[in-house]
Amino acid sequence: MNTNIPSQLSGAMQYQLQVYFNGTQNIKPQRPVSFEVLEQKASEVMNPEAFGYIAGSADAETTTCNNKKAFNYWQIVSRMMRDVSQRSIAIKLFGMQLPTPVLLAPVGVL
Repeated sequence: MNTNIPSQLSGAMQYQLQVYFNGTQNIKPQRPVSFEVLEQKASEVMNPEAFGYIAGSADAETTTCNNKKAFNYWQIVSRMMRDVSQRSIAIKLFGMQLPTPVLLAPVGVL
């Protein structure tokens, strides 16, 4: 890890900064970051039945295609050089203030 990164930062923050610093030197992250590469790596290490169950889609895979298209509409934008001394992950959803984001998704046969 780069010695210029403050050790009091969380491990995740240290990793994120390392990715940024390495990127300025054209060094790719050790862990894949694109969906396609992650999926390829998963297919290499999982047994075929488990991977097929997780990655498989029904029929013409229209739902999967539409989900990817909808997901690509949104972007995560880094906000560097901001005051983070007071931070919160609270969100306002349907007029209610929640202490954390709510993430739900159908998985398998749930």
